[in-house]
Amino acid sequence: STCKRLCDYFYRYKVTSGYNDLADEAKLECQDGCEIALQVCQAGYYCNTGLMLPCPAGTYRQPVTDVSILALDLARECTPCPFGRYRSANKGKSADECTKCPIGTYANVTGSVRVSDCLRCPAGQNAAEEGQRLCKCITADSCESTIDNNVVFSNGVDYYRESIPFIGRW
Repeated sequence: STCKRLCDYFYRYKVTSGYNDLADEAKLECQDGCEIALQVCQAGYYCNTGLMLPCPAGTYRQPVTDVSILALDLARECTPCPFGRYRSANKGKSADECTKCPIGTYANVTGSVRVSDCLRCPAGQNAAEEGQRLCKCITADSCESTIDNNVVFSNGVDYYRESIPFIGRW
């Protein structure tokens, strides 16, 4: 790790003969300190007021890359899953562990917890790939909210889809 390389650098010594116990002991103590610091707050957890708590569902925290003050400050909170993704389990360690919303759905919020947080695209729109933040219009005219002067989509309600009876088998 970066911390251990810094220990090797700061506690290096040039002795033409023999061995320097004091410098070597200081280097080993520095490396032990690095081990302790890196174990203080593991990936998937956040550390605050001396407690190591698991990141809740919908969030993650990557491992600390070094023991600088800035890196350790990042360990105090978890990062929400990005747009178009959700995570239902605790202790997420990276954004890649947040599952992408299925094709045909989207999530325009961060920190989603369930697949049901991924909303179905409105009529005339589609999410052709997994993990979409927004749906795209299928055609230039497909995102208009009226067909033959009838309102088919308003305030997030798809009146056209809701009014078509289901025909077929489940």
